[in-house]
Amino acid sequence: MGVAQLANKYQVPLIGIAGHLGQDLIPLYRAGFTALFSINPRPQSLAHALNLGPKNLETLAYNLGRLLTKTTH
Repeated sequence: MGVAQLANKYQVPLIGIAGHLGQDLIPLYRAGFTALFSINPRPQSLAHALNLGPKNLETLAYNLGRLLTKTTH
C-alpha cells in the first residue's frame, strides 16, 4: 500500500512536494494527497533549478511550517 492510500485510510493529511507539478493533479488528489506544492516557483533550466533547489526548498518548508502552525493552534 502506498503512502497516499495509508494517509487516506487513517484520515491523515498528506502533503506532496515535487520539483515541478504537472498539469493534471486530480488523480493525485483522488489517490489521497491533501495538497501538492512545487519547489520551483517558475519554469527554469535544470542547472538553474539544481542551483536554487536548496534555497527554494527552504522557502517552501518555511511557508508550510507557518501554515501548519497557524492551522493547528
